[in-house]
Formats: sequence, structure tokens, C-alpha cells
Amino acid sequence: MAIPHPAKIDGVINIGSTYDKSVLVTLLANQDQDFPKLLVGMGVEGEVSWVPGLGIRTTKFRMTKLDWEIVSLLLRDAERKLDEIAKQLKVSTKTVKRRLNMMMKETAIFTMPMVDLRKTEGISYQLRVQSEQGKKSEVEKSVVAKIGNVVFRASDSQKGSGFGFTGANVAEGNDILEWAKQQPGVKSASVTIAERVVQVFDWIEDEVKRRVRATRIHGLGSERKMEETVGIG
Repeated sequence: MAIPHPAKIDGVINIGSTYDKSVLVTLLANQDQDFPKLLVGMGVEGEVSWVPGLGIRTTKFRMTKLDWEIVSLLLRDAERKLDEIAKQLKVSTKTVKRRLNMMMKETAIFTMPMVDLRKTEGISYQLRVQSEQGKKSEVEKSVVAKIGNVVFRASDSQKGSGFGFTGANVAEGNDILEWAKQQPGVKSASVTIAERVVQVFDWIEDEVKRRVRATRIHGLGSERKMEETVGIG
């Protein structure tokens, strides 16, 4: 399994392996980044397909040093109690809650589920669908309505769509696959069974630490400038 290779790439959020030996990588990257070429350069063998479409909104929200410190404490444990965070950062619980709500509202941060597939009931599937020209939106609506319990959904700007869902047994996944193949507007469809998902944190933690240092330096610079201004006056 090639999980160690993609885990070294900045921007990778999680990596999922499947029983058909495929590897599914969720990546935050610029649209012009050649991710397939990057993987090949790291020695990953096999065909690489690229499906953009997480749809994460951009933001103009400016994170403060406190914001970055809050994020650093929540990266690996998003259910950590706010009063513990407040105590560690020496601020009030109300302040922590207010800053978190503001960051979420402005889409400065977002949450992603962390699922241990070894402990989940049923089987985790990945359904991939290729639609005919102009039919992708209609096909995606039909698939979501049919499956009902879609865990995640991704699509490219052309004809490809991906769906994650859970089923009670292998037969259920096969039934969904056969149904998808017969839908109007579907060119092809395939299903894989997810084996496990590895979360990647190292590069995110390094980036957050860098931002904390940067905001601290910026804050000191502002204080010095203010002191100089006051002195001149």
C-alpha cells in the first residue's frame, strides 16, 4: 500500500485505501498544481486520476494569534472542552467560543469527520460515476436520493462524480452499482470497498505553528511602531 508516499505531500488531509488496492487522497491544493505528476515523481506506480470539487469557500477573514493557538489545540481532538482550551491559553471560555464561532461563520476553518472503519458497522463504499455530457447534475441528484446516507460527495468540472456511503453487506453495494449503471445519463460506474482511512496532521501542525509565530512577530512590530509614534509625538 502506497500510503506513506502521499502522506509526505503538503496539503494532504487524509488517505483512504480500498480492497481493490486503490488509494484515495483528499488534498488541499491550487488548481494549477499537477498532483498526478507529483505522485509519479515520488515513486507511486499506477494510474492517477484527479477529481477536484471539495467546494471549500475562500475567505478574507484575518486570523489572530489567539485564533491560530485555538486551532492548534483542536487539530487532533476537535471535541476538546472549551474551558480546557481557555485555561491553557489564559483567556475566558466565552472568548474561545466567540472566536471559534467567528472562524466557522467566516469559513476560516472547517471540520471533517474522522472515521475508524475498523470500528464502524457495515461496509464503507466509494461509488464513482461518469456521466454523459450535460447530465452530471441530474445523475448526482438521482444517486444521492437513491443512496440516502452519503458520507461525502465530490465532483470534477466535467463528467466525473464520487460518493462515499455505508452499506450493511456486499450485496447492497452491488445493488447500488447495478442501479447506477442503468440510470439515464450514466456512461459508466464502479464501486470499491474502503479498507481504512489515515488522517494526516504533520504538515498542518507545522503550518499552524508558523502562523502563530508570524502573528506574534507582526504583533510585536505593531507595538514597536506604536511606541515610536508615541515617542515622536
